[in-house]
Amino acid sequence: MSYLLAGALAGLIATLLSIPTIILEIMEQGKIKNLPLLVDIKILWGKACSRYLIFYISLLFHILLGFIFGFLYLFFEIQFASFLGGFFSFYSLLFFILLFWFFVGSCIFPLLGAGFFGQKEGRHVWLELLISFGLIGGFLWLIMHYYEPAFFLF
Repeated sequence: MSYLLAGALAGLIATLLSIPTIILEIMEQGKIKNLPLLVDIKILWGKACSRYLIFYISLLFHILLGFIFGFLYLFFEIQFASFLGGFFSFYSLLFFILLFWFFVGSCIFPLLGAGFFGQKEGRHVWLELLISFGLIGGFLWLIMHYYEPAFFLF
């Protein structure tokens, strides 16, 4: 149950981080080319997306990645954190962010047809991913410390 809680919290954080993008999308009526903090999914499995579909798929993908990040971060902490300075340490968070970033960039994006680290979607997708995971991970880490790590381990 705590895995789902960690995933839901990370998904909520991803949603909250995307609020400026949602407001910008509403104000500009779909004319923004590069959405901040969201990876623009312009081509999905070889098919081009419409400008409205780009926003919805990008937002869904961002929130889904946030959920998966939180779910797997708690699993990672329970299984491997003792090697990286204890439970919910800064170093274990940093290591997991880099590990998850590498996995998404080298496995998930090529499966979606976006190339290695999303090269077909844009030149700076790798940086957008790293910043997004850093923000989601940082806020999730703060929330987990607020609620005491023991709550998430049992």
